[in-house]
Amino acid sequence: MSRDILLVVAEHERLRHADSFRRAGASAIERGIHFASRVPFGYTRDPQARRLVPDESAPVVVGPACEERAAVRKRRKLLDRLKWR
Repeated sequence: MSRDILLVVAEHERLRHADSFRRAGASAIERGIHFASRVPFGYTRDPQARRLVPDESAPVVVGPACEERAAVRKRRKLLDRLKWR
């Protein structure tokens, strides 16, 4: 019986924490804050505002990569070239 009570309390705590995490994520999204661990390619994170800012150097890499990929070059060769830039 005491095990059942402990399991019920643990389930309640899990649900409470999951709900809190969902609310925190929704609040961050409403405020425009990026809270994922990885920043998408082409953006940097403003350390004070914690918002995404377009990276000015991204088109320098992305533009030629798209052009080379459109020229039907091998993907492996393209990745090797980008790695050494």
